[in-house]
Amino acid sequence: MFKSRYFYYLIFLNMLANIIVFVPRILIDNRKDGAVMAILIAIPIGLLMAYLFAKFMSKVPRKDVKEILDEAKVSKWISRPLLIYLIIIWFSAGIIALLAFTDITKRFINPDIDVIYIAMLFLVFVSWSSALPSKKVLYVLELILLVNLPLTSFIFFKAFVNDNLSWMNMLEAGTHIGNIPTIHSIAAATYVFTGYINLVIFNRLFSKGINLKYFWLLIPVGFGVLFTTYFLPIGYYGFDGIGEFTYPWLSTADAIRIKFFFVERVFFIFLLMYVGISLINVIVHWHVGLEMIKSLLPKKVDDTKGILKWVKLDYLILSFFSILYLYIQFYVDELTVFKMSEWWLVIRLPSEYIGALFIIFIIWRNTR
Repeated sequence: MFKSRYFYYLIFLNMLANIIVFVPRILIDNRKDGAVMAILIAIPIGLLMAYLFAKFMSKVPRKDVKEILDEAKVSKWISRPLLIYLIIIWFSAGIIALLAFTDITKRFINPDIDVIYIAMLFLVFVSWSSALPSKKVLYVLELILLVNLPLTSFIFFKAFVNDNLSWMNMLEAGTHIGNIPTIHSIAAATYVFTGYINLVIFNRLFSKGINLKYFWLLIPVGFGVLFTTYFLPIGYYGFDGIGEFTYPWLSTADAIRIKFFFVERVFFIFLLMYVGISLINVIVHWHVGLEMIKSLLPKKVDDTKGILKWVKLDYLILSFFSILYLYIQFYVDELTVFKMSEWWLVIRLPSEYIGALFIIFIIWRNTR
């Protein structure tokens, strides 16, 4: 059915989606507290976990995580709480990304429009797309990446050859390599590689497993993404000055100019890229969470009675999380949202790896 490139798409998506909002800000906030060491730690840990998870999921093609746990006869007292926890993590990830995207749209794209209209527009589009079949979600992901990867590569190239870039500022940041990293910086850096965990649902589309022959290419790509995410904003605004920005990468993009091109400011290209990447990232998160909820429901849901006669079950589930997003959007301030996101990343770090290792162990036990 689906070729292995879609697995790499999931990883690339998570890498690109997190070069803009919380990951660079957390790393830059911790620039004197081991951010460089956190990056060096995150690369081998994140890639090793991605490799092991993909390798073992390939041993059970066309099965999602619930089917794997059920076939292994894992107690429901273990499997159900694990799945519910994963559902909360995935929907939370989508809500966090949506909150950031709404704020950026309001600030930088159209400050005059009321935030409620922005929020409702995004919710309608994300909810509709999240309810699509898994294969269609991956097709949309492929289309978005094929359009945005050339734009991303072009922006990175222009950023590194720009006269405003100071390599001395970047070298100054590198002198803090010996500082012990905080758990926050490690959690942020490792999140760049988290796209692999989406296989808990999308693995059912891979009939022949995943070809890991070219997995090694993720090593330079992962290093390049993290290096660029952290060091490039510092190169433009200085080791101390960069700490003043809420969205360091958006400010960095605004500092890049293009001569003899159809637009002068890279900022508009960057925002265009971010629109597509952010929306598909939220769609993937909510789609995975939605599919896991549906996997916990009885096989035959009677949708001929009551409200289910008029409203698709998927949209009822998504409506609940949409209401939660709207509550946070209008009743929680920006600083609190950032702190919530920071601690969400910290909680995700051990739980993601413990959950992935548990699934790996279950597969190993059943296929040895």
